[in-house]
Amino acid sequence: MAIVKSVQLTNQESQPRVLNPARDVDARVRSAYFSFFPTAEAAGSTIRLGTIKKGWRIRPSRVVFPVIGAAGATISIGVTGTVAKYMAATAVDAVSAVGGLYMAGTDALFAGEVVAADFELIATTAGGALLTSSTLALQIFFDYTRD
Repeated sequence: MAIVKSVQLTNQESQPRVLNPARDVDARVRSAYFSFFPTAEAAGSTIRLGTIKKGWRIRPSRVVFPVIGAAGATISIGVTGTVAKYMAATAVDAVSAVGGLYMAGTDALFAGEVVAADFELIATTAGGALLTSSTLALQIFFDYTRD
């Protein structure tokens, strides 16, 4: 008696296994974590956070910070040349008392962007100084796919 294969099994055996590219919506999501403990950074300071790698597909991410700024203090997250690429200036002072935000829903966010080359993620301060803190940290969870 003969044994025959279905079309699905024939295709499965004849095609090599291929990982989903980063641009696919069902690719595995990962999270890079960056943290920074302020030491009285003046307004206009640049904080170097870490590297985003070539081939990562940037997804809407989140940033968590306590009240770490003096009156009027704001923070932006982006890259050199496009400071507000991932989060436009957001208040981090006692008046606003921000606890955490998703980096999404703004014109500055390039959600779905596949990174063409390695780049450095930075945060910049404006409006007021960041306060000295050994326990309160700016925390960024940067979600991405790469396979």
